[in-house]
Amino acid sequence: MLAVAGGKGGVGKTTTALGLAYTVADRGERPLAVDADRDMPDLHAAAGVDPRPTVAALVDADGAGDLRTVAQPALDEPGVGVLPAAPGIARATMRRALRRLSCAAPAVVVDCPAGAGPDVADPLRLADGCVVVARRTPAGVRDAAKTAALSRAVDTPVVGGLVVEGRHGRSTDDPPSAPVRRSLGRLFDAPTVTAPAVERPLSDRPVIRAHGRLLDALPESVWSGGRHAASRRRARGRR
Repeated sequence: MLAVAGGKGGVGKTTTALGLAYTVADRGERPLAVDADRDMPDLHAAAGVDPRPTVAALVDADGAGDLRTVAQPALDEPGVGVLPAAPGIARATMRRALRRLSCAAPAVVVDCPAGAGPDVADPLRLADGCVVVARRTPAGVRDAAKTAALSRAVDTPVVGGLVVEGRHGRSTDDPPSAPVRRSLGRLFDAPTVTAPAVERPLSDRPVIRAHGRLLDALPESVWSGGRHAASRRRARGRR
């Protein structure tokens, strides 16, 4: 299971999670894109699906919600199954659903909540690796450092980073992308790519290419599905 996290909302985290899932689907897998945000969920809107059923249906009263029945195909990439969240889902319910997904055979990409609180720590703790998304600003770098520190604190490696470039070019608070990318790459000790901030990122070729480069740089074990599910189950039992 791959977690996509970021220090603040609006940095491009949801776009990156969904874009990586689309890229995985392009490579022959049938991934799940999962919203883990219980307060401000928006993965369903980005994917063009209904807000219900939610991920909570995986752990309903019968505990037998079927992954592919609950998941909805993304509008622009039907090979991606989308599991929305909704305000009001209990934290314990979300944890149980994520625990089930962490052992699932399909590839799973989780859109984490923003920040560095317990709701972020829960999916990070269950993930095999974390991609950190950051804006190309000093504040963005600081937020990314906090996210990376949280991921490592729960023993989940940072396996990649994506820097979103400012829409209007450089400013005094918007340093050149190459130095920021190198700085974050050293901070993460992981491959880091840049992508432009555009109006429709999931159909923008430079953004799509950035997602492809990032996926190429990630260990296959953090995003590939069935081939690694058994080893993940064993690892989950030891945590």
